[in-house]
Amino acid sequence: MAVGVIKRVDGGGATVAVNDSTRLLRRTRSVQLDHVWRALETGAWVTGGFRSATPWLSSITGESPSASSVTLRLAERIQQMPEVKATFADGVLAESALRQLTDLWSFDIAGEFARDERMLLGWALQFASADLKMLLATWLLHNNPDAAEKTAQEQFESRELHLSSLLDSMGRLDGLLDPEGFNLVREAIRHLSGRAIEDERTRAQRQDDALVTLAKNYLATGGTLDTNSGRITITPEAVRRIACDASIHRLVTNGQSTVLDFGRRTQSVSPCPRKRQTDPHSSAHRSDCGLTDRR
Repeated sequence: MAVGVIKRVDGGGATVAVNDSTRLLRRTRSVQLDHVWRALETGAWVTGGFRSATPWLSSITGESPSASSVTLRLAERIQQMPEVKATFADGVLAESALRQLTDLWSFDIAGEFARDERMLLGWALQFASADLKMLLATWLLHNNPDAAEKTAQEQFESRELHLSSLLDSMGRLDGLLDPEGFNLVREAIRHLSGRAIEDERTRAQRQDDALVTLAKNYLATGGTLDTNSGRITITPEAVRRIACDASIHRLVTNGQSTVLDFGRRTQSVSPCPRKRQTDPHSSAHRSDCGLTDRR
């Protein structure tokens, strides 16, 4: 029965329904941003016992920390642009365009933004996301030539990565990368996630597998170490550091690997402390042994 109902919806009616629901979502989002802003003004996250507003909002909405950070930034900056705020509250302005406008705004160019807000809003309503990004970058360069370098530093400082273990032992990864880091990660994943013949994985699955492959390739350059709590992976630097204080036994076997002689243990002193004529456990190890000369 449900399939029959879907078939009876004409294309025009479906388009109107999607458009109306989209505008409703934007209006609802606008109301949420107003509530978040009022909560920030009253210090609700402080009275709630949180160290910052991000974990407070994340605990309320169930959204990831990075998504909560975006909401907080939108709630704060949209207060500085009344025409943009009104247009978004009317459901006309896309949130992706709103994000670009709020990312553009800063105290350094607050006056210039207020002067050109109507023009910038017109661009946001008229142009596609890629074109809008180029136009806003050009406007910023004209009104604040020093902003490019500052913006790059701000982007680098805002980088973050969150790894969360879920109840079913699955894991969730969520983060924000600076442009250089993102391009490096994207290129590495692109190189490792190409579709092979008869590959039935989705694009998302291939990218997930590529990220795991990157981790495996890095860890494969190290080694493993048995501990009381199980086997762990260690880096090449850790292997070299452990080898500095290793002990050696002479082991003699016959052709069938039967032990004929198990010699006395001798201390393996690396070249760096031997050169200094020091005890192998002293702090005189050179840097390639994993320690430095601490005098």
